[in-house]
Amino acid sequence: MSTRTPVMAIVSDAGSAGKTTSAVSLAAVAAEQGLKVLLVDLDPQANATRWVGVDPGTVAVNSGAVLLRQATLAEAVVDTAVPGLRLLPATEDLQHQRIELGRATMAEQRLRRALEGVEADLVIIDCQAGVAELLPVTAMVAATHVVTVTLPGAKELEGLPRVEGMVEEVRDAGNDDLRLVGIIPCAVPSANRGALFGAALQMLRQVYADLVTPAVRYSVTALGSYDARQPLPLFAAKAPVTEDYRTVWEHLVQAGVTR
Repeated sequence: MSTRTPVMAIVSDAGSAGKTTSAVSLAAVAAEQGLKVLLVDLDPQANATRWVGVDPGTVAVNSGAVLLRQATLAEAVVDTAVPGLRLLPATEDLQHQRIELGRATMAEQRLRRALEGVEADLVIIDCQAGVAELLPVTAMVAATHVVTVTLPGAKELEGLPRVEGMVEEVRDAGNDDLRLVGIIPCAVPSANRGALFGAALQMLRQVYADLVTPAVRYSVTALGSYDARQPLPLFAAKAPVTEDYRTVWEHLVQAGVTR
């Protein structure tokens, strides 16, 4: 059994599927449960950074600088307003830094090396969209577990085999610890919105069985949470969508993400 700190990369082949919402919410829920969590923002949009209350404009050292070995992890990590949750922030500079990173030797190994000996019980990585892009691949090389997200539609489900394929490629390339442990159905409308969404969820569960977590409902509360720069457990601790993420977290713990 691996002795590495558990590292969960949250990836998606498409954008706007609930990836950052899930990364930030699960990181906050895990911290709420008493874990020391490091949230790593590997998306040049830096939405996870903003969501936990850190202004990218005030960040002196970002995740790209760590990947380029211009700074250490300890120099870059900052505190957040969530007890137990720290952040390796992103800024828009990551857009250009990833190009420079692409010219580096063994670039995909940089994050894994940087996280060696990290003082955390769990690392959660929010990746940019596109599982074959350099930053998501770097995240999966560093990870022990992969979680993906999908909207409840047939078109969105088509990206899941690409996620599975990339997980297999990264494992075959040397990350023997890596495994796909969860598929989170996000922004699921209420049942009275029609049978189409229900059919997509049913198909998802038929194909992927226990990999599918409980669903996360569509909720404007999540939008308000981002606007307030507070993760859901802080912004709306008792909201139904927050409880959805607590239930998802319980499912992932049973799947072994903390081991």
